[in-house]
Order: sequence, then C-alpha cells, then structure tokens
Amino acid sequence: YAAMGVRTLAVDLDEQNRCLDMLFGVENAALYDAGDVLCGRVSIDRAAIALPQSSNLFLLAGGELRASASSMDALFAQAERELGVSVIIIDSHTPSPSLQAALIPSITDTIIVSDDTALSLRAAEACGWQLRKAGAPCPRLVLSRIDFKEEARPSFVEMIDLASLQLLGIIPYDK
Repeated sequence: YAAMGVRTLAVDLDEQNRCLDMLFGVENAALYDAGDVLCGRVSIDRAAIALPQSSNLFLLAGGELRASASSMDALFAQAERELGVSVIIIDSHTPSPSLQAALIPSITDTIIVSDDTALSLRAAEACGWQLRKAGAPCPRLVLSRIDFKEEARPSFVEMIDLASLQLLGIIPYDK
C-alpha cells in the first residue's frame, strides 16, 4: 500500500514474538510502543516511527498490551487523524482471545501468511479457525518464501488443503 502512495501504519501486536521493528531495521528507534498509546501515556504521532522504506509507511512497535475494543477503535481513529493513514496492517501471531475480541470489530480483511512447511500450514489453519470462530472476515492465505524450483515441497493444492484457507497470493523465495 505504501509503495502505491497510501499512508500505511504497521502495528506489531504479536504477543509472542514482537519483532517488526527489527524486520524494518529500526529497533533502536522504538522509544514508545503500542502499549504506551493504548494506555494513553503518549500520542500515536510520538510513538509511530516513520520508516525509511517509504515516506508513506509508519510502524507502531509492539509492547505489553491491555487492549479492549474501544481502545483499539481509539487507536485506529488516532492513527487516521494524526498520521493520516488509510491502511492499518496488524502483525500478530494467533491472537489471544482478549486481543481477538478487541480487534475483530475493526477488521475488514484477514490475511494469514505461511511458508510451505507442514508445521506453518497447520498453524495457519489453527489461526484461521480461531479467527473465523471469533467472527473475523473470511481469512485468506498468502504463501510466502515459495521456492518454485524445489521439487520436495508440497503442491499448491496440498498446501491450500492443509491450511483449509482460500489462497490470496504467493510470494516467491528470493535467494
């Protein structure tokens, strides 16, 4: 989205492995996090990190979360108002029931990313099942790091069957 000129906020809500700041190469820039914004200790414009990859891309780093539906709605509204973002991407492992309850009312699209390993595909299936059960819109699957030259991997049909999710796209492995 950001590459297409749409102001985008990535929010790290992965309670088990918060690492988007490292992925974007700004781990030393994260002074505040999503928990600080949700608790009202700091505004989102102070906590969000402008990312070097695009002038339209911002990150709200992960932190200790005590989220409710109203606090998540307030965070999203604040992001739109103060940062001018139109798209909010949430990175999360299979969210806890409390985080699911806080997020589900605001979610318009659910995308689950998996690689081609059986373990990752089973985790994607479990995540999709939990999100559907919680009322999320139809979760869809993106297969990531797919090596088209590797013959030992399962076929795309087998991967989709393993995950029990509608396929949205494939990201090839870039060596």
